[in-house]
Amino acid sequence: MRPGKLRGVAVVVALPATACGGSAEDSGAGTDKGARGSGFPVRIADCKGATTTFASAPRMIITSNAAALEMLLRLGAGDRVIGTGFPPGKGSLPGAPGAQARKVPVLGSP
Repeated sequence: MRPGKLRGVAVVVALPATACGGSAEDSGAGTDKGARGSGFPVRIADCKGATTTFASAPRMIITSNAAALEMLLRLGAGDRVIGTGFPPGKGSLPGAPGAQARKVPVLGSP
């Protein structure tokens, strides 16, 4: 994957994660149902009121840490995770999620 695409994926993942809190009504998230009931497009507003609209769910996800990776695996999005900055420590994530986490490429260096 080219660095430009990698940065684009990281921005798509980071923006919703860093958006200000609030209800779905505040951000507009979930108010526009897609044609197939997918919940997309989704509009997210940041703390300064700037909005970004996502037409569809991310196809590729890069996590920054083990907690985010675990959450994605438990939510069923593990097939879209293409890398992580810091994987879970050995034995810290038991069972199927742990096995799946060990298959995710580590993009950071210790």
